[in-house]
Amino acid sequence: MTILSAALLSDSILAIGYTVNGQKDLSSSIHTIDTRAEDWTAERERLLELVLSAEQKSRGNDALTLADIQPAHMVDDWPTLFVQITDVRTITQLRADTNVRYIEPTGYWLEEETNRSTSGCSGAPSSYINPSDYETFSPNTKVPWNYFSHNIPAAWQESTGDGETITIIDSGASQSQDNLGSSFSSGNSGGRSISKYSTHWSGSWWWASLDSPHDQCGHGTSMAQVSHTGLT
Repeated sequence: MTILSAALLSDSILAIGYTVNGQKDLSSSIHTIDTRAEDWTAERERLLELVLSAEQKSRGNDALTLADIQPAHMVDDWPTLFVQITDVRTITQLRADTNVRYIEPTGYWLEEETNRSTSGCSGAPSSYINPSDYETFSPNTKVPWNYFSHNIPAAWQESTGDGETITIIDSGASQSQDNLGSSFSSGNSGGRSISKYSTHWSGSWWWASLDSPHDQCGHGTSMAQVSHTGLT
């Protein structure tokens, strides 16, 4: 019920990790899997048919099709299915299937995550920072206390990151955070540049666009800020 409840609080789309021959742990081989191979294709189709049949029955709609319960632009080169499920009995059946590795809701966020503070989402500095949360490091830079736990300030004595490129693969960057935009190269951090790319599936191949996914000051924004500050 927990999985279904989380799904119903969003769009009811669940990610179903699948396998063949009951092999649950794919951590060391997932990069070698060809999901277009006959055995993987057959397993994918079996599970999709299982879900479709169950949803037709639970919704009382025999005319329901896979197109009705799958998100648009599905990618089939990864051993994961994305389907809309509205009946706990379907989830129970899938969890008992030897070729199902996991089932997870894709669009659910914990309440505390949704309602978290928006501090740090804009370029405007906080009016007050608790002195116990930072130390001052040359040249008059405020350093988070935990940087010293990882010896980051000591690394700056060897290199400031000049000429280095950092790549972050994440949810995107907030358009409201100037430090990841127009103010990326400013103050003591001159001569820097930032590029933001998003990837898209054409139906046959992946292609990149110079249009970053713009998250609402989410995980990608937080991670990018950490990397930006770490080289200040």
